[in-house]
Amino acid sequence: MEGVVLRAKRNIDLARNGFVSYGYTSSGLKSHERRLVMHSEERLRAYVGPNAEYHIKRFNRYNNGGVEEFRLTWNWSACLLGVFYVLYRKMYLFAGIGLILCFIPGVVILWNLLVAPVVTNYLYYKHVNARINKYAAAIQDENSLLEALRSAGGVNTSVAVVLAVLVAVLVVIVLVIMGLVASAS
Repeated sequence: MEGVVLRAKRNIDLARNGFVSYGYTSSGLKSHERRLVMHSEERLRAYVGPNAEYHIKRFNRYNNGGVEEFRLTWNWSACLLGVFYVLYRKMYLFAGIGLILCFIPGVVILWNLLVAPVVTNYLYYKHVNARINKYAAAIQDENSLLEALRSAGGVNTSVAVVLAVLVAVLVVIVLVIMGLVASAS
């Protein structure tokens, strides 16, 4: 138990000295708790890329005394852009789930206007956590790690733009077909 308390104090001290809570380990904790491991802001900035300040502030909200804890946050980009935003942030699995849900009548509005904006920051936190941990386990040199994080992370504007164009084309096709059907009647 003493080790858990010392780790918690160390994590809190690191957070106060410019380090961000990130990652986790479960040794010595209750089954539902996850002890946060510290990654530097430099690693987070390297992976997140644009708008890192916003995300680092949101990520810190999930640290409750060194224990990971989900908290509600709001993401306007996820609300207004929906699946395009998560594609932009390279969260392809979440984007795929969002696209599938968009084909279920009535779910698209609930998903885009309520669920996605509330959970996207936390899902992005988990996504970034997993990616940094994966690269940190494979790359020991900090400079090489930061370069790999910059390369793997950041944003992907091209896939979001391509999807937006495809959606626009599909909308035009549907409108044309609807117009043809209406004029034939």
